[in-house]
Amino acid sequence: MHIILEEFRAELLRQDRSLTTIKHYINDVDLFRRWLEESYAETFDPCKIVQREITEYRSHLITVKSASANTINRRLASLSKFFGWLQAEGRIKANPVSGVKGIAVIDPGVQSIDTSSLRRLLREVHVHGNRLHIAILEILCGTAIRVGELVQITVSDCQISDRKGTVHIRNGKGRASRQIPLNVDVRRAIANWLEVRPIAESNHLIIGQRGKGMTPSGVWRIVKRYAGLAGIPDMKIHTLRHCALTGLAAILAHGSRGGASLCPSMRRRFPSR
Repeated sequence: MHIILEEFRAELLRQDRSLTTIKHYINDVDLFRRWLEESYAETFDPCKIVQREITEYRSHLITVKSASANTINRRLASLSKFFGWLQAEGRIKANPVSGVKGIAVIDPGVQSIDTSSLRRLLREVHVHGNRLHIAILEILCGTAIRVGELVQITVSDCQISDRKGTVHIRNGKGRASRQIPLNVDVRRAIANWLEVRPIAESNHLIIGQRGKGMTPSGVWRIVKRYAGLAGIPDMKIHTLRHCALTGLAAILAHGSRGGASLCPSMRRRFPSR
């Protein structure tokens, strides 16, 4: 099985899948393997898997693991990808996941935070945070980039001057590349951080205490700390991006001056016309 998974990994790399996506695929397949070996007391053989075992696994995730609909659907999608690859390779006759329905997902919508809460969040990081933490929050609020994109930014991706600045996102969702303009608050936060950023082996803009690029979970812990201080302990990381995107749409609709910030709470800094 280890050899098959390595071959599957190589195929995903050939398809130019992101490392995070590949990690999820491999882990999901391995979790299914472990469940089947424990349930059937036999070594996992992908050639023997039938649809009934897939539906049993789905029921196990629902009733025993109490997994969310998104988790269940992702694992089914991973298994479908894996067995679909085996079918294309001629190793199995049919994909056992075909015909197995996923779980309906009820989208509650992304909950935004109000202007006063966002102002408190930024105030807390400016009062209690260091230059790295300020840069993280200002970038997330002022650009609406994803956390996964933030941790991939290198120092050379940032082009900053007194009057303008951009950041180059090289590997966004779908591996898209784009240039994002930076408002004055983001430019100032990045410049202040670069003044004290220690020399490190990593060229990432955002680095941890050991000089290595920070992980998305590390960034989230920082955001969560100041959200708690600001009295919004239930804030989700996507809430920040949703707020930024909503603010950008409003500002573009009314026009702006001087490279307006993306967050509604930044209107005080960059009043719209």
